[in-house]
Amino acid sequence: MPRFVVQAGAFVDRERAEALRMTMTEAFAVARTLVDASRNPPLWKVLVGREMTREQAAALAMRVRKQTGAAIVVPELGGYSPEMEAIVP
Repeated sequence: MPRFVVQAGAFVDRERAEALRMTMTEAFAVARTLVDASRNPPLWKVLVGREMTREQAAALAMRVRKQTGAAIVVPELGGYSPEMEAIVP
């Protein structure tokens, strides 16, 4: 069964991504930063939640939007890819 997370933002500036990750961690407990190193410049994505159903992720996205103004539901990555590296605080 596919699992989902909420993308709260995407930035070319790692510091902006980390600032949003910290805000999302305070508000929702589970947030992480992921870098897409295949892009030039790299793109830093802030993901909230972990392994949710599409319905759970959609409900969380509505809550995230109230804080950030934007949020989308995206598939949870299955497995490690060298192009997409999780950055753990």
